Amino acid sequence: MSKPHKHDPVFTAGDLYGEIYIADQHGASAEKPRLVALLPGLALVATAAAAAGWLSNYYSVPLVLAGLLVGFALNFLSDVQSTKPGLEFCSSTLLRFAIVLLGFQVSLGSLGALGLGALLALLAVMTAALGAAILAARMTRLSTEFGLIVGGATAICGASAALLLYALIGKNKVGPDQFAAIILGILLASALAAITYPVIAAALAYTDIEAGFLTGATIHDVAQAVGAGYGISDSAGQTTTAVKMTRVMLLAPIAFGIAAWVSRNAGGEQSEAKRALQVPLFVIAYIAVVIVNSAATMPPWIGEAALDVAKVLILAGIIATVLRANLRIALVQGWRPIVPIAFATLASLLAALLLIPALF
Repeated sequence: MSKPHKHDPVFTAGDLYGEIYIADQHGASAEKPRLVALLPGLALVATAAAAAGWLSNYYSVPLVLAGLLVGFALNFLSDVQSTKPGLEFCSSTLLRFAIVLLGFQVSLGSLGALGLGALLALLAVMTAALGAAILAARMTRLSTEFGLIVGGATAICGASAALLLYALIGKNKVGPDQFAAIILGILLASALAAITYPVIAAALAYTDIEAGFLTGATIHDVAQAVGAGYGISDSAGQTTTAVKMTRVMLLAPIAFGIAAWVSRNAGGEQSEAKRALQVPLFVIAYIAVVIVNSAATMPPWIGEAALDVAKVLILAGIIATVLRANLRIALVQGWRPIVPIAFATLASLLAALLLIPALF
């Protein structure tokens, strides 16, 4: 199976899962960026974060929204090669650290408080997104594989899931340009959701648990989902993190099913699928932190410090993700790739809005 190259346009958005897989494909001997190579990108993100902080304080807008706006405004700098290592570091490695730190905000008790009904509702929301994407892909004469990638990215964890599913399906089914359009569309849809869903939750007078379930179950990207949840309140953010990380952990079994489907066409892809489905270390670390936080009584300052650091890392990750997006790709692909993404996004939102009143 042909593997994505580091400089292909598929590497245009932040990733929390797939880049681990692709990095493994290049081998452990691949050279890691040195600190000096990271500095331009880190400086750009730090400057943008400071600007976002000023906008948030001066105009009283949510910090996540300010970060998104500044990131889009500075997106033209994504063509500067020297910033790319630092932007990639912020949109992947820093986000993994942030998710691990957020484990201090979640306990098994809080997960159990959601109950079996919430888990079933989450599965229903994910199924709605996946089904809508496949249906819309067929309606617009795109391939079923295109719909699978869009549906998986919408249902699970955005660009991360898209990268893994694309690696399983292969370029012969979905071209690099089409996949780059998926990444861009998922990023923009997720950014729009991160801005509007907290407003919807407030308009419907949702409680923190209801708002956290809405953002955690429907926003595609991990960083934007968690950022939107904590933008509502710390309590909503805890629920968002628990629900969203449940979606991330469901990536492996869903991808196993897709791997079994694609293996009918090429026997070699099955071994690639098994290699791709290794659970990433950050998910294992997150689970470990949640277990420790559940089993032991942690001093309050540890959770508070972890949350403060995580919020900073999430803001940096969101800004870097937006800065890395290639906004010119949408003009090349036209309107058809947008339809499955829009259908999947709306289907997950409507499913969640219908199910939340019955859950809480």
